[in-house]
Amino acid sequence: MRLNQFRFLDALKKYGTISRAAEQMYISQPSLSAAIKELEEELGFEVVTRTRKGVVFTALGEQVLEHSKRILQEVEEIQNLSGKADRMYQGSLSIGCVPYVYHSIILDTLMDMKQKYPKLTTRLTEESSYSMAEQVHQRELDLAVIMTSNIERNSWDATFQKYELEYQELFHDRMYFWVGQNHQLYQQDHITMAEALQYPFITYRNLLNKFNRSMLQEYNRNLDIIQLDDRESLYRYLRKSQAITVMPMCTLSQDDYYLKGIVKPLRITDLDWETRVGMIYRKDEKVSMEQKEFVSLLMQKIPNDAQEL
Repeated sequence: MRLNQFRFLDALKKYGTISRAAEQMYISQPSLSAAIKELEEELGFEVVTRTRKGVVFTALGEQVLEHSKRILQEVEEIQNLSGKADRMYQGSLSIGCVPYVYHSIILDTLMDMKQKYPKLTTRLTEESSYSMAEQVHQRELDLAVIMTSNIERNSWDATFQKYELEYQELFHDRMYFWVGQNHQLYQQDHITMAEALQYPFITYRNLLNKFNRSMLQEYNRNLDIIQLDDRESLYRYLRKSQAITVMPMCTLSQDDYYLKGIVKPLRITDLDWETRVGMIYRKDEKVSMEQKEFVSLLMQKIPNDAQEL
């Protein structure tokens, strides 16, 4: 048995077809098929069954796959101990991120990752949480950093189950209404939902999902909603108008707009609106060394004031 055969098994499980697995492993389809056939002959039983839709692991094949994953994990740990870790970060990492923490946390983390491992190819996309859940399921993203709330908890439980996703919480926070320095509410420190939603409401891109929209409209059925598609426009509009928006503290806690008093958070007094920021990835895939390193660097960026509700 060879390590490459175990890596091919892992790719077959991940991509489902010999053609796609071969493409991702940068070998020809006949070479991958021959390697699997050689392994099956050595073991004395079929590991995978070929079908029109791809390959399906046999019952014994699933057991072989579990053993092979453990072997590959042990090999990776040995390579780390031998000082070869840096040279291994030469693959690719595709990450999705909810806009609320894109600029405040994730972008800096990715820059640190790229500086530390320059040969690593990275791709960072900014999407809504529900969109990223589907993309992780479809393997278009290796992992995603999403934001959920207690208002939509049941929906997220169903989403995790539907898409076979593992969720790892990174930190928790709370939603605040934000106003600009020229707003007539700027001198206040707290506000009720009904008071806040008498003003035009700004939303960033498609982040106002059906659960949040429905909840906001319970307080004002005729809520004036303004959707802006870039971050700078949102802050400029907030600064110069009587509009209001809602964001977690982590979005702006390290930003000049907040530090210089250009915008200000107002605590919501009549609604317990909690948020959770976490990482999602497929349950059936091993977390890679690159993903582990990214999360390790990410945890160093989390502001202290985002840890307590």
